[in-house]
Amino acid sequence: MNDPNAMCMDCLDGLFKSRKAPDEIPAYLAEDTTKRLQKYRIPNQAELSNSAARFGTPMHHSELILKLRRLVSGLHAIPGNIIGDISLCVATGNDISYVTYCHKGYSPEYSIAHVDAQDLPLYEQRGWRTVVKRFEDAGIITTEQAKKEFGLPAHS
Repeated sequence: MNDPNAMCMDCLDGLFKSRKAPDEIPAYLAEDTTKRLQKYRIPNQAELSNSAARFGTPMHHSELILKLRRLVSGLHAIPGNIIGDISLCVATGNDISYVTYCHKGYSPEYSIAHVDAQDLPLYEQRGWRTVVKRFEDAGIITTEQAKKEFGLPAHS
């Protein structure tokens, strides 16, 4: 029987071994839960979820695509598989290769990790510099080209 209100055996075992007083049990369970949830958090999550620090200079997807087209011949921006996203692909010869995606509308300068009430990551709000970095990582543009077209980061 799967009772959603039942305590897990590890929690009960921990309470039994620790011999907690009744008034200490809620704090113990909260601490235990925090430890268990830590493995689901992403590296640098506190920094990545600080939207005020990461917003920087926003850019509309149309401006981002226009700037990328100045650097990348054969760039195709097509509707993504997720509503509100645009897939960015590059055509070379008869092949079209997916590179990354961007969101429709305005994007922050840096990606932001949105979290829930337990501080667990829910989704990424893709920043436009992350999109540019994907083109650099794929060897399609250079860091120098990116700096020249997009400028230096807001926090540099």
